[in-house]
Amino acid sequence: MNEDGQISPLASPIIVWTATNPLGVEVALKRDTYEKHIIGEHSNDKMRQEAYPFVRDVISTPRFIYMDTSEPDKKRHRYIDIFPFPSLEKLYVLSVIVDADRTPNEVVTWIVKRSLNQEHTSGGIIYDSRSDSK
Repeated sequence: MNEDGQISPLASPIIVWTATNPLGVEVALKRDTYEKHIIGEHSNDKMRQEAYPFVRDVISTPRFIYMDTSEPDKKRHRYIDIFPFPSLEKLYVLSVIVDADRTPNEVVTWIVKRSLNQEHTSGGIIYDSRSDSK
């Protein structure tokens, strides 16, 4: 991403980046998803844009990965971590939703939250960075 918040023209026409999660699974952010959905449909969401530099790190080194049960007909995982957002001088939760039915797994969206109150792990925790059984 360049200084204007645009994806570099040197990136793949299809894939913006890939990252490997702690379980060895490759996760990709597709250009079309990023431009049309994540940013395009939320162009007024400054926090979402400001979170972009942290998203790849959340995939590579999340605090938790767990099953997303908000849409039971889809196999989605949530990657969660906490980050300081410089413009606000506060800590926020970054929740990255990944479609686990695709190869490579694909980032569907991400959400910046003030708290974890609405995050539910009833579908099961897949990865806990503080656990010995990763």
